[in-house]
Amino acid sequence: MDKQWLYNFAARALPKPKRKENTLSAFLGSTAKRSVFQKKCTDVLHKHRCVGASITFFSLDGTMSRVLYGLAAPDTPINDDTHFRVASVSKLITALCVMKMEENSDISIYDDIHDYLPYRLREQPISLKQLMTHTAGLHDGDSYNNLIGTGVPVTELINSENVLPSADKYDWEYSNFGAGQVACVLESMLNKSFEMIMQEYLFEPLKISASFYPQHIGKNIANSYNVLPFKEQPALDAKLRVSRSDKGWDKVNQLQHYTLSQGNCFINADGLVQIGNAFLRQGYLSTDTLERMKTPYASFGKADYRLKQGIGSFIIEDNTIAKYPLYGHQGYAYGSIFGLYIDNENNDGMVFCSSGCSLARKYVMADINLDIMKIWQNRELWK
Repeated sequence: MDKQWLYNFAARALPKPKRKENTLSAFLGSTAKRSVFQKKCTDVLHKHRCVGASITFFSLDGTMSRVLYGLAAPDTPINDDTHFRVASVSKLITALCVMKMEENSDISIYDDIHDYLPYRLREQPISLKQLMTHTAGLHDGDSYNNLIGTGVPVTELINSENVLPSADKYDWEYSNFGAGQVACVLESMLNKSFEMIMQEYLFEPLKISASFYPQHIGKNIANSYNVLPFKEQPALDAKLRVSRSDKGWDKVNQLQHYTLSQGNCFINADGLVQIGNAFLRQGYLSTDTLERMKTPYASFGKADYRLKQGIGSFIIEDNTIAKYPLYGHQGYAYGSIFGLYIDNENNDGMVFCSSGCSLARKYVMADINLDIMKIWQNRELWK
């Protein structure tokens, strides 16, 4: 029997944990709507067994409505400044930075990455655009999944499990291995560490508190917990991550830095709002560049019929949520779900971060993200 089906059944059938303490830290609507909005959000978080979470609905002018729920760590409530490892939302964050560098004519996303890297993935050319649209013919094989995080150099992962013979035969395949190569390519192109590039081109200009090294954040970082079955030992222990050495963060090291851009950004909800607004409208990037990022380059196919692939972004076409495309990215790791999505028709967006929740889903999109998106699209609740 399918493991995901069993998980989904357990998420529905098993008793829910107690509802967590929660607060409304910001609200755009009238006083009369406050309690209704807060209950709608907390009902969804309770339904999906959240340990802790932050839901933010934001407008282009910077105003927002936000609910904080539960714990980031034992005896540590989620607050406005809690930082999260936002998993694959890092791909959208990285893509914004890459496109800024292209606008500045510092790089080209069409060059063959092998002209810069100290190693080859295969003989056929691969571009940054292909890496960011998952059309490079790369795969997350067993050797990648078993060895990532062990410190092995990337050259040990260049094999037939992870590198398909040619991209020509494969329209699209979501690949963390491929997305992680983006950091290595940027380091080779600019002769700077990936972290320094991200700070210089994205985080500092937008005044965002974020890093691909949790040691640089220090305190107020959420753990991530598995909730089915619930385990008290976090799957991601923030204090343990912070205690590790960050040696080499400021050095170019393409053989080791393939574990950053695919999912290792630590950022708070306010930072994600800034990222969302940069993706929403002209300012940080030009209108033309934003349109290119939101152009569909591939379809997820059977993986999720509702999704198409932009540059570093998902294009969500689901009439049960909105009658037009929405844009953004989902994160999914260590028992936690994340989401950053924007609505160009209404000039607003949503940010969801968690420290552990149900991973129930039918396709790629997590059920909890879909439920929160439906609240977001009901603007009478929060505006």
